[in-house]
Amino acid sequence: MNYKVLKKKEQKEEKWSGGKTAELAIQPKDASVKDKDFQWRLSTATCKRDKAKFTPYEGYDRVLFNLEESEAVLEHSAAGNEDAEKREVKLGELQKDEFDGGEKTVAHGLKRDYNLIIRKDCKYQAEVIDQIQAGAGVNQDKSVPVGDKGEASFLAIDSIIKGKRVPMQLASEEGFEHVTQALYCVDGFSSVHVEVTDTSVVTNVEDAPTDINILRLAEGEQLVVNYRASERIKMTFKGAGRLIRCQLFYN
Repeated sequence: MNYKVLKKKEQKEEKWSGGKTAELAIQPKDASVKDKDFQWRLSTATCKRDKAKFTPYEGYDRVLFNLEESEAVLEHSAAGNEDAEKREVKLGELQKDEFDGGEKTVAHGLKRDYNLIIRKDCKYQAEVIDQIQAGAGVNQDKSVPVGDKGEASFLAIDSIIKGKRVPMQLASEEGFEHVTQALYCVDGFSSVHVEVTDTSVVTNVEDAPTDINILRLAEGEQLVVNYRASERIKMTFKGAGRLIRCQLFYN
């Protein structure tokens, strides 16, 4: 198992046809979105235009979350077929659209988004977690200040003390050796515990040593936890605000 928290100051923006994008994670690490030799990629993007065309990714599936309160519209049609019927999807704040990366896609009114691009021979699950609704925190203020090292300010004390540590349901998919749990902090903060039980050193699971890692996320930061499907992993969280979680399965 390995993990990384990508801080906002570490996120490098690059230009795309409609604005700027910041790569948050890619598999494998030496892959390139330009070469289209990756299994999956997570990123955020901003768009300066009211209308923007997406780069096609044949052989990939895409998931897009709208990060703004304003409504956006995605317009899809089959690539190379001008007469194909168009499909429109309206997205409110943190609503998602799942679509074929090879489609011809045009965005209208999309200002800021979170993206997953994943090869079709892989699988995924993607969702939004509201930590207050999940019972992980009690602070209703989603814009809780967080320090440079991820420590919550006094405004979040109630969430830390009174909030409950909530277990994450970790999905599994047969036939895949590798799993990634990816958490993006949309707003507020989160304290994530990752527990790894090493069963390779003992015959009795109850006697196996457990390594606990405490990882803190502030707004706009990305946590990626990579592990083998055979490893015993447990994840719990506590905080205030909202997270986007992607569970990725690949070989």
